[in-house]
Amino acid sequence: MARKYQLNEYEIEILYVLWKAGKPLLVSEIAERGLNISTARATIRSMYERNLLEVAGRARSGSVFGRCYQPTIDVKDFEMDRMVNDFKEKACPDITVSGLVEAYLDGLDEDSLCQELDGLEQLVKEKYKEMEQTR
Repeated sequence: MARKYQLNEYEIEILYVLWKAGKPLLVSEIAERGLNISTARATIRSMYERNLLEVAGRARSGSVFGRCYQPTIDVKDFEMDRMVNDFKEKACPDITVSGLVEAYLDGLDEDSLCQELDGLEQLVKEKYKEMEQTR
């Protein structure tokens, strides 16, 4: 499975700044969070042209009005794509999905463990049902 999002480090940083802010931001506000203004401006322009960002309005920036940008990408969708592909591209072929899940579950408190196990049980039932329907 190819990555749904082919993004560089600056694009990823901008998305996380916007997701964390929880609201549309001006280029200058995005740059204030650690990017050079020129880099932020060029990266945002590229992301806008590729429909990764959209203009959500305008706001005053000093003595002029500027565009406020927000992501068109859902953070959950982005992170799931990233984690799945990172896992598939792992260097150690001996690491399995079940091994990863076991390692994750080992660190949970009892309430969280029960919740995750219930979710996994439901998922397994649904997957078996899907397999039976395709036979």
